[in-house]
Amino acid sequence: ANVKPADLERLHKANLAMSKEILPTALLARNFEFHFAIYSLARRATLLQMIETLWVRIGPALHHHPRSYRPNTTWHKHEIIIAALAEGDAAKVEESIHADLEQAAPLVIAQLPEVGE
Repeated sequence: ANVKPADLERLHKANLAMSKEILPTALLARNFEFHFAIYSLARRATLLQMIETLWVRIGPALHHHPRSYRPNTTWHKHEIIIAALAEGDAAKVEESIHADLEQAAPLVIAQLPEVGE
């Protein structure tokens, strides 16, 4: 409900910039910026803090994952999120963000060392 046309434009630009990144660390930074631009639009400080805490905990694992990173696939998933935001369809936004994160999880998990290594 808080999304304005300027927010959508900023998200499109951020997503396009991310799709052109080459360095894995830059890709991860842009992905963080994209997601947190959306999360901050909710204007829910406590929820944002919870998400930040989870992101900090998963951050080290993300840096094992860049070899599997597919910018075009991520760009497309992010465009679906932006379209849902533009439509004002909260359920679709939630579903699209969930799909983006859930589809990335196996790529991250595959890069993690086995427990006990």
